[in-house]
Amino acid sequence: MTAGRNGPATNTPRYVHFRSIRGKAPHYHETFIDDGDVDMLRILWILSKNGFDGVIIPDHAPQMTCSAPWHAGMAHTLGFLRAGLMAIERGFSPASLPRDSRALQPAR
Repeated sequence: MTAGRNGPATNTPRYVHFRSIRGKAPHYHETFIDDGDVDMLRILWILSKNGFDGVIIPDHAPQMTCSAPWHAGMAHTLGFLRAGLMAIERGFSPASLPRDSRALQPAR
């Protein structure tokens, strides 16, 4: 996640590039928004609790294997963002989830 330039009379970012990765530079790869090393729901919650009112830009969604790979990856990211923002508006707190949400997934 990266933040855009500060507003003219404030010290708040105007936009946030929202993407998730695994690993650290220079050895990392982009992941789906809900599958990286960073808890992106927690990031949304922190932005909300600090009064962020700028633009969230979905960035670098992985492509899926289908007839519209870029669009499908972006749809996944936009759905995640919308669901996360709706949950926060309805009182979601990241403390209600395990630190690693993959712990909720059934064993294979």
